[in-house]
Amino acid sequence: QNERFRLMIVHIGFHKTATTWLQDSIFPFIKDVNYLGISSQIKKEKSWVYSLRRELPQKIDITGIKQKISRLEKDTTVLLSDERFSGSMLTGQGAIDYADRIRKISKNIKVIICIRNQVDMWESIYRQHIKEGGCHTFKEFYEEEGCGSDFFYLGNLEYSNLVSYYIKLLGRENVLVVPYEMLVINKKKFLKQIMDFIGSKDTDIYSYIEQKRNNKSIGYYETNVLRILNVFMKIGVRPRPGYLFNSRYMKWLLQKISISSKKKFVRHYLKDLEQRYFADNIKLDKLLPELNLNDYGYMRHET
Repeated sequence: QNERFRLMIVHIGFHKTATTWLQDSIFPFIKDVNYLGISSQIKKEKSWVYSLRRELPQKIDITGIKQKISRLEKDTTVLLSDERFSGSMLTGQGAIDYADRIRKISKNIKVIICIRNQVDMWESIYRQHIKEGGCHTFKEFYEEEGCGSDFFYLGNLEYSNLVSYYIKLLGRENVLVVPYEMLVINKKKFLKQIMDFIGSKDTDIYSYIEQKRNNKSIGYYETNVLRILNVFMKIGVRPRPGYLFNSRYMKWLLQKISISSKKKFVRHYLKDLEQRYFADNIKLDKLLPELNLNDYGYMRHET
């Protein structure tokens, strides 16, 4: 297959690692790449992007997708971003299948993987769970791991598994792993790593790094209020994801009761979480020592 673009880049997440900021405020404005958007928002003529993630394994048409890729208008790097390629936010289900699909659509492909300290990731994912209509306390969410589709799977955040799989598929030089914490500390450094990996020469993109993020997480007290209201809204089954949070009345109420607080739901589980992921973080650090994970707090509480 004669693929007319130089390279395909796929940004797979993980979830809760500034993916929306990248998708809305950075990727669309890189001048020398053909950004296709995320797979749920693409135009009909690019529906292969949507089918790449949504079709069942036995129904996906890899040959057809490759043919459509070859017809893309711009003879330039193609960039696709969708955090759902890292699997379900709660369980990671589907991540390996998506990796295999991505590998099949092009011989000239690179992958960007953003990771985040697991303690902070647990906090962020729990709050997102409540925003989407969840009713569970953090204790239930954490201690009843794997009990039904609403609960989190601890192994989902053992990053070395998925990173190693992509390195095996594509080669180490074609996999970029970037800590979310680098973005928090130094946005320009974070973005430069991505731009260098993509091969973009667009220096104007750095003027976009101060763009406000669109999906800020809700606070500790607002999350508690929303969880209680979700319980009252639940009749038999959970309402449509985000139904209550996305209503204008609820947004108004949460703004009224907003109280600045650094309090975290994970505070009673810090030691357990840090010990739980310590071995895997060591494994990832040995695999990619340039990440310097210790500098970003991934190596706390060895014993």
